Amino acid sequence: MRIAILTEGYFPEVSGVTLAVANHLEFLRGRGHELLLIHPEYPASMQQSQPRSTAAATVVTFDSQPLTRDRIEVRTPTVQAAVQVDRALREFRPDLVMYHNPDRLIPELSKVWKKPRVVGLAAAKSLGVPMVPVIHTLLPLYIARTGPWLWRNPLGAWLAQRVWAQLHNQSFDFAVTVDVAARAYLQRIGLRLPLLAGAYNGVDTRVFYPQQHDRKEGPLHICMVGRLAAEKNMQLLPALVAALGNAPFLLTVVGAGPLLSSLQQQLGGRPQVRFLGWRSSVEIAQVLSHADIYLSLSDTESYSLTASEALACGVPVVAPRALAFERLDGLGVGMLFPPSWLSTSGMRLLVGSLLELAPRVPAWSSAARLLAPSLSWELALGRLFTDLSVRLRLTI
Repeated sequence: MRIAILTEGYFPEVSGVTLAVANHLEFLRGRGHELLLIHPEYPASMQQSQPRSTAAATVVTFDSQPLTRDRIEVRTPTVQAAVQVDRALREFRPDLVMYHNPDRLIPELSKVWKKPRVVGLAAAKSLGVPMVPVIHTLLPLYIARTGPWLWRNPLGAWLAQRVWAQLHNQSFDFAVTVDVAARAYLQRIGLRLPLLAGAYNGVDTRVFYPQQHDRKEGPLHICMVGRLAAEKNMQLLPALVAALGNAPFLLTVVGAGPLLSSLQQQLGGRPQVRFLGWRSSVEIAQVLSHADIYLSLSDTESYSLTASEALACGVPVVAPRALAFERLDGLGVGMLFPPSWLSTSGMRLLVGSLLELAPRVPAWSSAARLLAPSLSWELALGRLFTDLSVRLRLTI
């Protein structure tokens, strides 16, 4: 089968979308499919950092521009890109087209007065091939948290949800979401098309796997991995550290982003806190192997790749009871706390519970180790493409 994969991003390595696309390519190549990967072209300054091999596919890049000045890695197509993508699809003549975050694959996305048109849609429809949109990022949540003021007020946030939902409703016959817990949110904000939801994202269990680490007396080692940005609630880190006070702890933060400089200025003098910046998957696995707890403050996740990587390493997860983390409820692999604690004062409640429940870390870790083998990409994508084959009446 000839499969075209269009993605809004193939950079940087720590991007969950990039890792998902890379694993889709590897999985589909292993099944003998002929693949075309279409992704944004990046500035020369970013080329050397682009992490992923594309040996699994023929690659076409399209003209792109940054969505915002401070997020040059978040690209949107130009008007010229629409022509490039249409041409690439018609020349390749796919049997199936997969979109990863189609809401970002719209020329002049910031011009909200223009009718949004997903690149490649016209060509795919003219070829009469099925299209599969995969929703990785719940963009309306990000817009409400960090977008321009126009979109952060209640009316603007509601409008963003409706526009975003309508884009999918009018463009596709159905959509895929990579976690069952996200389906209710998508339906609540107005997606009317059928939603195929399941545990369709995985972890590279060749890199992330349980290593010997038993909780001993001493500082509680807390690890956080991800983009240091407001949509991840990372501005709460100083309040978290203040709430930890004189308790024995070590906080390791892996990642970078717009809040890095500010957080380093506020916390850089604390020996218990270290910022490692971005790290490779192998390095992140090593950091996790020495952690007692993986902590997330994010309530905008459709699927938390880094939390799954922690569980694959046998590390318990502490996270808000929201969206992607709801799937962990009842598994005994950590603690879910009320989203209402995601405030400066709420960090005291979080730390109080965390320190009180620290003796349960060994039991949580044992449960995570048992769960770890089931988190592989091979199993996750096996489920996805089995379900897609039934839905599309194709053998993928």
